[in-house]
Amino acid sequence: MRCRRLELGWSRELVAERLGVVNKYYADIERGTCGMSVETLINLSRLYGVSLDTLIYGEKEKKSAVSQEEQLMRGLNGMPQSVQDYCLRMLWLFADGLRAAQAEAAAECETVPETIKSSSDSKKNSGSEA
Repeated sequence: MRCRRLELGWSRELVAERLGVVNKYYADIERGTCGMSVETLINLSRLYGVSLDTLIYGEKEKKSAVSQEEQLMRGLNGMPQSVQDYCLRMLWLFADGLRAAQAEAAAECETVPETIKSSSDSKKNSGSEA
């Protein structure tokens, strides 16, 4: 937990405040000198964006698209449903825009060789005429 907290650049006091616990209690949890409730464990998991397994066993999580999706949903969790719906609609619009831009770029790449080819043919023809 300490490593993750430092990665995020957070102080113990900040984490304790976000968890709604006393600074000394969080410091004891981080040092491993006291236990914590399941509720605190779940809140730590959400706060740090890591799985419960990682908190309990200290295993490194595998980076994957599912993990990113899970982190996104954790970020939306706790927000009003209307805000969640709005954020997801914006994400879909953004993804649609990216797909359209990629398709457009791919189409442009397919036409570039023809442009280059016709340009180089012109140069060859003008060079042979000279």
